[in-house]
Amino acid sequence: DREGCDSELFRWLLRFSEQKVERGETWVLSRDMKTLGRQLFNEHYKALRSADDADETAPTVDRKKMTAYSDMLYATMNAIKSEARELGERGLAIMARYGLKPESFKWKDKSGLMFFNKLQSGVIDEEPGKRFCQLPDNLAEWVWGKNAAIEQAYADGLNDCVKAVIRFYDTRMRDYLTAQAIAANFYTLGILGDIAREIRRRSDEKNRMLIADTAELLTRIIDGSDVPFIYEKTGTRIWHYLIDEFQDTSALQWRNFRPLVADSLGAGYDDLIVGDVKQSIYRFRNSDWTLLDERIGLDFPTGVTERTLAENWRSLGRVVEFNNALFTFFPARLQERYNVGLAESTLPPERCALYGGRILRAYAHSRQALPEGRAANAGHVRVELLEHTGKKEEWQEQAMARLVDVVSELRRHGRSWGDIAVLTRTRAEAALVTGALLTYGRQHPEEALRILSDDGLQLDGASAVRFIVGMLRYMNRPDDSTLQRSAGLLLSAMRIKRMGEGADPSLVCAELDTDGAEARDPLLAGHRSIYEAVEAICRRFGSDFPEDELIFVQSFLDLIADYAEREGSDVDRFLSWWKDTGSRTQIAMPETQDALRVMTIHKAKGLGFDVVVLPFSDWGLDAKSETILWCRPRVAPFDAIGAVPVNYKAELSRTIFSEEYYHEKLHAYIDALNTFYVALTRAKEELILFTPAAPPKKDAKKDAA
Repeated sequence: DREGCDSELFRWLLRFSEQKVERGETWVLSRDMKTLGRQLFNEHYKALRSADDADETAPTVDRKKMTAYSDMLYATMNAIKSEARELGERGLAIMARYGLKPESFKWKDKSGLMFFNKLQSGVIDEEPGKRFCQLPDNLAEWVWGKNAAIEQAYADGLNDCVKAVIRFYDTRMRDYLTAQAIAANFYTLGILGDIAREIRRRSDEKNRMLIADTAELLTRIIDGSDVPFIYEKTGTRIWHYLIDEFQDTSALQWRNFRPLVADSLGAGYDDLIVGDVKQSIYRFRNSDWTLLDERIGLDFPTGVTERTLAENWRSLGRVVEFNNALFTFFPARLQERYNVGLAESTLPPERCALYGGRILRAYAHSRQALPEGRAANAGHVRVELLEHTGKKEEWQEQAMARLVDVVSELRRHGRSWGDIAVLTRTRAEAALVTGALLTYGRQHPEEALRILSDDGLQLDGASAVRFIVGMLRYMNRPDDSTLQRSAGLLLSAMRIKRMGEGADPSLVCAELDTDGAEARDPLLAGHRSIYEAVEAICRRFGSDFPEDELIFVQSFLDLIADYAEREGSDVDRFLSWWKDTGSRTQIAMPETQDALRVMTIHKAKGLGFDVVVLPFSDWGLDAKSETILWCRPRVAPFDAIGAVPVNYKAELSRTIFSEEYYHEKLHAYIDALNTFYVALTRAKEELILFTPAAPPKKDAKKDAA
């Protein structure tokens, strides 16, 4: 029953909290639960669960089995740590027998034998350094000149002890790091089924189906069925298929399409698949560029003709020439960087060979030609190197200052606002750009700056909407003086926006009327809907709404009406939904208006602009540390359980999950490179980039390492 399950779940969460405290981490579990809960919609996770024939919504979780598995993980780590500690104590004991310490040897306190101190204290995550690895059977690396005590210790077992340590790291650390990687998320794995069941229960209550489940549902319907059966169910038959933007297709989607394409080809009909590996940038939506790069050829080994469109009809000559040079150089440089450490990983040689040239193969056909008649010297590319002191904030401030100057310069040269697009990798960067340009617009009203940005279209970007939500919070808790003051400040901010910063302070900072029935009645009366409450707020304060925000207010009213119809009029639930989701709702604006566009590269894909400015051409290549990989342990004793979630980090290259690590690293590198490619190929006539002049010294050392 549910009560029993909840009691067992509580005990599991309690053990989870205790474990995190013991590791010196925060005991707050919400972040871990949210991060792992999102994995329920990950196609790779779904595929592994399907292969295990497992149902994540099963009524019970065998937590006894999971507890035993957890005990095995910690027993494995503790046993290996004990072995390392014994080796450390053994080495130090031999030294002490001859009156020696680790610093008595060559290089003194930087001697390789200092490593025995770490082993004795149980620190084993760090591998032996270069000096330690040069010690075995090499007395010249132990001492300068002659030293009888050192020579006796060397011969009396210390040399053998050094070799035992190296052997230990070659043979035992794989299991230690594997157990450590699995243990990090093991308790959250134990509640994944509970999260899945709760999602399913709420969906069933509202008689809804998650969009993320549609592809999986189709797979279950199609799997094992004849194609005529599919056509019978759809009530039609199709002879030819055209699939566009195929690089953005997911593995599950292709699994659903493939039998239809196979049937069409088998009947002698032609099909067309269009895509570009270099423009695959939606991996967060499960897109898989390897489907286009290799899967089609494996699924249909005969009868497939590949044609590359080598001509660029969008960009002028110098833009094309610049991109050709850049994307000939970058893939080679990235491949070199990717290959560092590949040979020392636990990957078999044939997999190392495959990954060792994968980036180069993906960009083998990146070079483009100009159509006949296009001038090679037309167009303009500018790369500005800005001083980088090492602090990201200072670099971004420099880039923002230059951006404003460049936009002003473009206007002086006759560019209209609609000719210019500023592209960023993240929404946070887009918000910085929008803020800097709006400040410039206020300082130079004669420019009549017009901006169209994703953040500028969000409902919570309007001061009037923020005030309405603040009033809802206050009227829902009328005794909370903090919420009252907050609503008053939002009212002042809205009035400043409407009247300008030079407005009369007595008008701007007027006290919020908390005694008027009209201000307090909408929710306190208890007989009006949330929509009627918002309408009452609009009637009471409508004269304070900035004129250019009326469209946002109307859109917010429409949003409220839609929400109330779906979810009801509970104010607490609405405010919670608004904080998590609703505030990011965007209003529709005409694309044809003459306005400077600020947008993320992902939103710009498929579009073209006369002038493209990239103010932040400095982003990371590798996946983030919070990235979760789903791996199937295939080596005893870790194979006693199915798929497990592990955090992406370099140490995975030395575990049984090295294949999954290098697969993720490859896709992260390709994703970063593809994003840059998409950004640079949006430009038709002019391309302007800002980039740091040189990395800070500490970063340079880190890269070298």
